[in-house]
Amino acid sequence: MVMSFSLVTFASAADLEDIDNHANQEAMEVLYDLDIILGYGDGTFRPDNYITRGEVCAIITRTLIGDDNCVVSYPDRFDDVSNLSKLRKYVDTAYNMGIMQGYDNRWFGLTDNVTYNQMAAIITRALGYSAENMVGEWPNNVNSVALDIGLFENVAGYGQAPATRGDVAQMIFNAFDCYMVKSVGYGIFMPTDDMFIEEIGFDYNKSVMIEEDRATFGHEVMTYTKDKKTVTTDFVITDMISADLYDVDRVNKGYEMTVKYGKTKEVLEIRDKDEMEYY
Repeated sequence: MVMSFSLVTFASAADLEDIDNHANQEAMEVLYDLDIILGYGDGTFRPDNYITRGEVCAIITRTLIGDDNCVVSYPDRFDDVSNLSKLRKYVDTAYNMGIMQGYDNRWFGLTDNVTYNQMAAIITRALGYSAENMVGEWPNNVNSVALDIGLFENVAGYGQAPATRGDVAQMIFNAFDCYMVKSVGYGIFMPTDDMFIEEIGFDYNKSVMIEEDRATFGHEVMTYTKDKKTVTTDFVITDMISADLYDVDRVNKGYEMTVKYGKTKEVLEIRDKDEMEYY
């Protein structure tokens, strides 16, 4: 007997049965709750399954412009993308946006597994990095940029290996706090004032709680809002000092601080201790 499962959205990531304690749990929960990556009809996310190029088209276009803005374009461009395919509108949209390309003029590779090299290329294009202005040859040029801006943080695979659903979620999540760039010459990309998460239309707030008498332990709370939908995450930080994520020398134990959501993790505000709410 052949069993098939459709991708569906549950009430929240808490309904998913197979992501607890996974290395990419935070990324999967956020992207799932934001309706960017869907789960399966049996209540699973299947984080270690490979993901196809067609599925990635759906994910990246939902991320960039939302599902309702993805449309089919004519005439037919790829022989392996049927008019009847549910992924057709995502493939056409991703192609027209210049985010994904086919293998040649008539073949897209709809059901091929996407590789880590390809995911790095897709996300860097979305951030404004143009392949023609990157120094070096494919895929080293793309991977060099991806490594530099942190796309591979907490990602298990690399190179030509097929990417997993969990790692794809992680790479997109990592891109949230990357700055958009503009090319100003060969090998020169200037950051803009906007981060990727702002570019795709999200309002956000990030705060960190340092628990009293335990400077290396706290909570990181992130709130995303778009189209009247709000998603809040709360993850325990167990090793803040060695990870060098926060300037703890400027924060006394027991204080709450608000942190700019960027690579510098710049402390913007330290609240009075009397206002501290302990977890």
